[in-house]
Amino acid sequence: MKAQQAGSLKERDKINLRLRNEILPLFQQIRTQLEALAADDQQARQGASLEEVYKIMNRVYAQLEDTTLSLLERDGKSSSFEAAVQRLADTIPADHPLRISVKHSGESKLLPDQENAVYRIIQELLQNIIKHAQADQATIDICDINGGLQIIVADNGRGFSLPDVPQGMGLKTIQQRVSELDGNLQLDTAQGVKCTIFIPYKS
Repeated sequence: MKAQQAGSLKERDKINLRLRNEILPLFQQIRTQLEALAADDQQARQGASLEEVYKIMNRVYAQLEDTTLSLLERDGKSSSFEAAVQRLADTIPADHPLRISVKHSGESKLLPDQENAVYRIIQELLQNIIKHAQADQATIDICDINGGLQIIVADNGRGFSLPDVPQGMGLKTIQQRVSELDGNLQLDTAQGVKCTIFIPYKS
């Protein structure tokens, strides 16, 4: 319990720093660009463009999306890690053919920073399925087992051979994130794609 509370406080400190040092300056850049675009003086408008505003807004969106994941807390069933993963699966647009089922056995005992990292990994895997798999069914199985959390993400798509990994899948990034958590990752790509991840609990 004390370890989880300490991890949560550490994560909130990181969020405060990120908001102050990374996200707020981006809003200031947007404001500066818009003020320049609204100016009557042609010289003041030089270098300002809606395209630049759009680029900065995309950066803000990415930063906020990443930061909001760090707000995952364990204050009850509705805010558990498993519930957060279910909400992620529910964000698939209704007009998309993909349907995702989430199953879990037991509850995560990962620390907040571990949960945030695993959430991002699952998010990346789902994006890969949407963009590359041509699947209409996917499953996310979360299991508290053998001193850690096992996550299996699988789909019924076209699969691929490992030497011919499609560009943009970000598997190296996923593998790096798993390694940073002292976990391991296995890929089965013969029929669809099945990704099995195990993350050990921290004592």
